[in-house]
Amino acid sequence: MGKFDPSKMRSRGDVGEDVIAAYLEEHKCTIIARNFTARGGEIDLIAENEVRILFVEVKSRVIDTDTLRYGRPAAAVTYDKQRRIISTAREYLRRHPSEKAVRFDVAEVFLSKDTPPVVRNINYMKNAFILQKGRNDYE
Repeated sequence: MGKFDPSKMRSRGDVGEDVIAAYLEEHKCTIIARNFTARGGEIDLIAENEVRILFVEVKSRVIDTDTLRYGRPAAAVTYDKQRRIISTAREYLRRHPSEKAVRFDVAEVFLSKDTPPVVRNINYMKNAFILQKGRNDYE
């Protein structure tokens, strides 16, 4: 296994976020924020369409023989990660009130090992998790 290089991780993450931002725009959404941070959390993309605000977590992975060794990229969006995203989304909505419905999505982006990486596939999951009273209403 090669040495961990955070700069490569960031560049792959940027590619994934760019691809998903373009995907959302193709689906009649407007990107209103990227890498929004607050309350100790970060949301990769915040987009909106006519009726919803979308909080999108993007997970990019290189496709190789070990791609799914640790599970699908979306599996990295654990319950604790969901709580941080929800908390950050609440802060975003406090600062930017809206009457629109809210949706939490997760996007998987599969990349080649090339430099720069080539997008091989995406998997976009709408309503990947929800704000549900009693389950993740932790405030």
